Amino acid sequence: MKTPSRLPVLVLAVGILASFAPCAPAVGILFWSDFEECSPPQLSGEWVVEYPASASAVQEGLAGDLVPHEASVAGGWQATTLGAHPEGVTPYSESLMAVFRGWREVPEHTSARLSTAASMDFRYPAGLKVMFYMYHDSGYPESKDSLQPQISTDGGSTWADLGESIPRYSETPGWTRYDIFLDGYVGLTDMRIGFLANGGDGNDIFLDMVGVAAINGSTLDCTPGYLGLGTPFTITGAKFGVKKGTVLLGSDAKAIKVISWSDSAIVCALKKTVARSYYDMTIVPKVPVGALPIWVPDAVSIEQPDPQSMTPESGPPGTLVTLPCRTMGTKKGTVELVSSVPPGQEEVYTRCKVKSWMDRPYPESRSSFPSFRREHTGHR
Repeated sequence: MKTPSRLPVLVLAVGILASFAPCAPAVGILFWSDFEECSPPQLSGEWVVEYPASASAVQEGLAGDLVPHEASVAGGWQATTLGAHPEGVTPYSESLMAVFRGWREVPEHTSARLSTAASMDFRYPAGLKVMFYMYHDSGYPESKDSLQPQISTDGGSTWADLGESIPRYSETPGWTRYDIFLDGYVGLTDMRIGFLANGGDGNDIFLDMVGVAAINGSTLDCTPGYLGLGTPFTITGAKFGVKKGTVLLGSDAKAIKVISWSDSAIVCALKKTVARSYYDMTIVPKVPVGALPIWVPDAVSIEQPDPQSMTPESGPPGTLVTLPCRTMGTKKGTVELVSSVPPGQEEVYTRCKVKSWMDRPYPESRSSFPSFRREHTGHR
């Protein structure tokens, strides 16, 4: 294959840049659901759905008393893979989400509450918060569709609102994360979380990735604040245990190599290439026996490296080319150059011989991210 005389495009086939996403500190997952255990349209046993008790209450626009009901009927809360109103809404995470069928052509239910089926114990020495994602769309701006987060302190017999009702309508369509702090409920038992959807003759309401977390004010730090292939990085925190455990990237136990391990610091390195995406990170302590994994949702964003320039930009076969590029990692990868060709012609890729490869980290790079003691599985 002939080497092109001009080298305008760079393809790094092995190098990886992975940045850690900073987030508020939290420890202790009490509840987590991404609706992946559901069998659409039926919701899983983690959830209870309640509807207005009488048709007259619906027709008069009254909230009415709410009674349990199956989730597979028309209207109300269901599980789904794809939204129809508006068309094309996809889950925030994985393949399933919850939907309140409140669209104007489904008038059977003007309101319905989706709530956790099991009780939660809030007897923690720190704070608490509810986390969830809600989809907003720009259709029917005159409608009053909304979602009201709620809490029950008596196992679901009575409910209190958590903050203000959240409108479905927004000029900026998309998923939005909400965090509601529960400072006044620490120490109580038999707790349940609910989401009262109120239809206003507009579009459906979508919900995904619902969690309840206990907060202790601590964070995990990572230095440097990125993952380069083969470049060591240090995770600092507490209660990792004194024996070497495992660090998972997503569900992959082989992507991260543990170099050293102590109760407060873990030195690791990314040892293989992975697809571009967001990944959870899970720290699995070996001791004490029964210690819960420390889970960091969406902690790592895997991207391609960031070449700063290419010198020279052209030359005959055999020309030595220098590519200043941050966060390439210390493990030698591969480099391909692709030539620019007229429309309709096939591009020519040329693999280059790598003379040297070194990492150029960002100076003083560090990220802080949340740690969760994972007591409930179900997330990817």
